[in-house]
Amino acid sequence: MEFNDYSATILDLKERDFEAIHFFRKQLCNLMSDEEISVTTVPSHSSVTLFSGIRDLAQRLVESKKGFIDATLCLEY
Repeated sequence: MEFNDYSATILDLKERDFEAIHFFRKQLCNLMSDEEISVTTVPSHSSVTLFSGIRDLAQRLVESKKGFIDATLCLEY
């Protein structure tokens, strides 16, 4: 199995690295339309983990798209 730069960026995202979040936000913005949708994340397997790179990415994506709704906390409770 090859570990490349893309794989390293995914690990950086898990660590909440700003550059990785920005990289994936940019990639997703190019793929998604501006229609109104709610964006959520699946909670971590650990109930004490409140923040994650994926949640940060989802929230930055909502900020980038006019019609997106932040629903990142809707699966928490």
